[in-house]
Amino acid sequence: MNRLTITHTHTEGTAAEGTSKGDATGPILKANGFVFRYGAWRIRGSRDRMASWRVEAAAEALRAAGFEVEVRTDDTPRPTVVVEAERAERAAARADRFAGYAANAQARSVAAGARADQLAAGIPLGQPVLVGHHSQRRHERHLERIQRHDATCVEEGKKARYWDGRADSAENSQRHRENIPTTLRRIEQLEAALRAAERRRAGRTVQPAEPTRLDHQITKLTGEIAHWKSQIAAAEKAGAKVWSQADFVKGDWAKDTGGRWHQVLRVNKKTLTVPPLFAELSGTRSLPYDKVADRRSAAEES
Repeated sequence: MNRLTITHTHTEGTAAEGTSKGDATGPILKANGFVFRYGAWRIRGSRDRMASWRVEAAAEALRAAGFEVEVRTDDTPRPTVVVEAERAERAAARADRFAGYAANAQARSVAAGARADQLAAGIPLGQPVLVGHHSQRRHERHLERIQRHDATCVEEGKKARYWDGRADSAENSQRHRENIPTTLRRIEQLEAALRAAERRRAGRTVQPAEPTRLDHQITKLTGEIAHWKSQIAAAEKAGAKVWSQADFVKGDWAKDTGGRWHQVLRVNKKTLTVPPLFAELSGTRSLPYDKVADRRSAAEES
């Protein structure tokens, strides 16, 4: 019976080593979230995040099937700047790869269309198939070739549009991840997660001598918050505006990211209180500062 090892590092992610074809490990690993890629069984998306429950579940299932399993994990986080740089590189590589697929498909579409036009030019305009004539079958084969090239032209054109969309999506996704409103929301979420983790650590009755998963999580969250705050500071230094409580007073007007203007009824720490979207609705609603795109004073509005 094979000796299996399930490993995890933040650089490489989670992988199962020591398996071989036909040893019955495949169905067990697949049932526990592993996929076979790059020559090994791995958990997709496990770089820089470890699903310990999935690792333990896979190990227990393999042991129950009679395999000897060793688990080796290192949950030490990597610097956020390294993680984000690699993410941006992968997004750029995906966009380039998809753009290449689109260009190739477009070239095939153009070539097929040109070939169909070339074949069609060999038939006089309006020339019917002469049924019973010795040219009938040759004419029909000629038309079939034209139809095949036309179909290829249409199909490859669809592929080109699909891969163009995938390339745009890869680029837009990375831009969205790095824009100011998204980054501000991410910082707020990370800070809430950090506070929760620190409360859990403070509630321990005994502090372990070695760092635990919770300690690694706190280190990771602290690094991520520092990284994204530095990105915001750099954007502000470059001239970007980050709106806050200090920018508004009651009576000002705020423009949201959708292009609508709202009168400020109250200025809060994290939001502006503004009227409802439609006049017939009662009450008020909140406009977070990360959704603010511009400001006018009451005098400017009037």
